[in-house]
Amino acid sequence: MLLCSVSREYQRLKDSDVQQRQKLEAASHRIAELENQLAKKDQLILDQKKLLEDTKAQSRSEVTHAAKLCDTSQCCTHRMCHADRMCLSED
Repeated sequence: MLLCSVSREYQRLKDSDVQQRQKLEAASHRIAELENQLAKKDQLILDQKKLLEDTKAQSRSEVTHAAKLCDTSQCCTHRMCHADRMCLSED
């Protein structure tokens, strides 16, 4: 009777050990998946930050260029108006 009881307890502990190892393996696999996803997410964030910085730099460049064109246009318009006034005063 004692031997049978010990045998059942031993089998129960063995089964429990197998279950715990399976759970540990599954948890380790899940951790690896989550770490991989986190690494990909971090890389995407870095890529988005770089894209944002590149876009901001390009926008600043375009605004500067547009401002220079506007200044040039205003200068030309001012000169044309001044020249027209001089032509009109000569008449």
